[in-house]
Amino acid sequence: MLLKRVVAFLLVMEFMLWGYLLYELVVMFFRLRGLLRTGMTLKAAVIESVAVTYESSRVLHFVVGELRIWKFAFFGWGRARAVNAQFTLHKSSTYFGFFIVMLHEQIIEGIALHFWLHSFNPILAWVSTGLHFYSIVWIIGDYNAIRSTGISVSEDRLVINVGLRKRVSIPMRSIQGVQAFDPRTMGTSQDRFIAAVLPLPRFMEAFHEFPQIAIKVKEPVAAESFLGRKQFVTNILIRVDHSSEFLTALQAAL
Repeated sequence: MLLKRVVAFLLVMEFMLWGYLLYELVVMFFRLRGLLRTGMTLKAAVIESVAVTYESSRVLHFVVGELRIWKFAFFGWGRARAVNAQFTLHKSSTYFGFFIVMLHEQIIEGIALHFWLHSFNPILAWVSTGLHFYSIVWIIGDYNAIRSTGISVSEDRLVINVGLRKRVSIPMRSIQGVQAFDPRTMGTSQDRFIAAVLPLPRFMEAFHEFPQIAIKVKEPVAAESFLGRKQFVTNILIRVDHSSEFLTALQAAL
């Protein structure tokens, strides 16, 4: 009886989600029609309406992020190449070992839990297996996304993408100073952006992978998370492959 209620609740939540997405599409359609009436071209109107709707909806951020995770999980294999990024974040990290451990843990736990649950409730066993499969897709997708992104330095902007987890774009004119990282001056979690594949301080301490470079900006810049949540930061802490070459490129751009 309890299982039926849980399944019914999940179905109701799924219908509510799809209903909300349909509502967003309708709102976007009427916004598009209004923009076209102002004389805007179709291409510009589509871009504007999608951008406004996308920025205002965390649900759409989540759906787009989910689709990208599945894309990276199934189609992100092959030779690692950071698209539009000059500097990668993962090659000198222990993240690959961390990835293998997490992957094995999910596979072994999923198989063991499936057979244990199947002995008294087959439906619950398959639900558990499905959740473990979803976790495996996430782990693989995150790993491939990390391999395919990184840091880009141009004449006017520093762009940092940590996989699909988070990103920040910093105008060069906003950078106040660049210095070697000091663990005593990490700042608070509210005003810092950590560009590292092992971003949590406890993981940094456990694997001895602290950032190498600290960047201070003159005024807060907006960093965006996986769900589109924005956080304004003033301290950017970076652990990057070939840090000396990165510093040279950054100093040249400044």
